[in-house]
Amino acid sequence: MVSLVLCTFEVSRSHMQQESQWSFYNPLPEALAHYEEELIATLQTAGVVVGRMKATPVEGVTGLRKATSALRALGERLALALSAPSIERIIVLWPAFGYFDGLSWLLASIARDITIIIHDVRPLRPQFGYGALALRSCRIAGKSARVRYVCHTEAAARELLELTGISAKVVLHPVMAVSSEVAFTEEAATIRVLGQFKSARDVGILERIARDDRLSHFRLQIWGRGWPAVAGWEVHDLFVPEADFRRLIQGAAGVIIPYQHFYQSGVMVRALEALVPVICVRHPQLVELYGADYPGIVDDTSADGWLASIAEAVSVSKQSMQYRLARALERCSETWTDLLGEVSRTRC
Repeated sequence: MVSLVLCTFEVSRSHMQQESQWSFYNPLPEALAHYEEELIATLQTAGVVVGRMKATPVEGVTGLRKATSALRALGERLALALSAPSIERIIVLWPAFGYFDGLSWLLASIARDITIIIHDVRPLRPQFGYGALALRSCRIAGKSARVRYVCHTEAAARELLELTGISAKVVLHPVMAVSSEVAFTEEAATIRVLGQFKSARDVGILERIARDDRLSHFRLQIWGRGWPAVAGWEVHDLFVPEADFRRLIQGAAGVIIPYQHFYQSGVMVRALEALVPVICVRHPQLVELYGADYPGIVDDTSADGWLASIAEAVSVSKQSMQYRLARALERCSETWTDLLGEVSRTRC
């Protein structure tokens, strides 16, 4: 169990430390490993005691194993509901059953506060737990004062409200200060796209900017599963282990996020943590993290607009990136402190 105790927030530190126990439930321990680290660091700054609950992994399993994992996960929640409330407040890092997840926690919420983080309001690919019946179950769970939902952007929260009638609390995607920066000088002239391929990726713009001579002095790389061939880019269609992923971010001159639509981007956060510029179309998360004056924001989505933003972003100084990271850390801590205080007051 991880124990992290620092400063107080709106309720007193003695109350938080002596009378409450926070834990998080992560059913995607591999996919959300770094997110988990970011969340722990953010909660540490907010001054809470936090532990890791046992959670049956539901990632990378199919067929009978998937059904078995689902039953085990439901059994964990039922066992929790029948046990003494030694854990008073739970943060669910990912809804393993989609919008059915709230209903699966309803019994446990009788004696505990359950906070469920919704990352994808409408997943890009069809998934279990996001149909009409699941949405109705979400509305039922949302009527409980002890089950609350969290989104990382206002746009996602508005969409969730439209779908379910539930008002989600908006907190920033967790951010942490990376303890050490690794410089790979041999890769200093590399621009990368990182993450698995999804239909919302704008392959067309990647091909158009690659044809321009203004990027001829950069090595252009794409790393992630499922990518097709992209003209002008060196594509590595494979799973990228965490250590390699970290190196690829830290060693880039810039990271392009070529989404046409997204709710939030973990790659965007990780680039900021590594003090590496990102280039992305204007998005609430980008403005919140990097600032409205950040030169890597793409307002003109033509090839010329992208190229101009790339040129400006890769010229941003480390000092400027450090300032933007410090500001994001402060803002992130504020939003999470507000959420944690709101949850604590429900029991006061």
